[in-house]
Amino acid sequence: MPTLRTTGLPAPVPAPRLRVQVIGDSLVYGTYNELLDRLSDHDTTVRALPGRPLRDPWIREQIAAAVGSDIVVIATASNDNLAYGPAGDWPGYQALLGQVTAQLDGSCTVWVDVRDRVDERYSPATAATTNQVLRATVEPAGAVVVAWSDISRPHDSSDWFATDELHFEDDTGRHQAGAAAYAAAITDGVHTCAQRRSPLPVH
Repeated sequence: MPTLRTTGLPAPVPAPRLRVQVIGDSLVYGTYNELLDRLSDHDTTVRALPGRPLRDPWIREQIAAAVGSDIVVIATASNDNLAYGPAGDWPGYQALLGQVTAQLDGSCTVWVDVRDRVDERYSPATAATTNQVLRATVEPAGAVVVAWSDISRPHDSSDWFATDELHFEDDTGRHQAGAAAYAAAITDGVHTCAQRRSPLPVH
């Protein structure tokens, strides 16, 4: 009879499936399939509507429904920049970010910042300040901020983006490389949160 040999190492522990909620605007809407595919190792729901900033009632409803989730991704900064940037209402934006952070206490939150090399209609001049306010408000509470502005800066409509330099699809076609990169960036943020919530055991 053959002798059973063992390595003496413990069996690998499978990573737990976490409840992940992704909430966003047109960029999330346009990468729905990519996000679900990349986050298929978790119990993931993606909810998005184009043109919706954080203060929009529909977005607030989705956030309320996400309370208690393990990980909540919020990707509305492109529209937040339009809602608060031109008017310079940074105190209003900061206050709302603080409210949402408190509302989602107990969840690990992932926020996606705004791309700053876009068509003028999307207020690129205020994007840097939007990102500064976002990061300064949510990071002290332990949130993960996905620096989409940095990740996407070397790219433009020649490879990742539509002609408006923000979205991934228009009449000229779909820029799949940009859509894939956006979904990958969010997935990396989710994985950072997942590691914080369920660190792998050390043997």
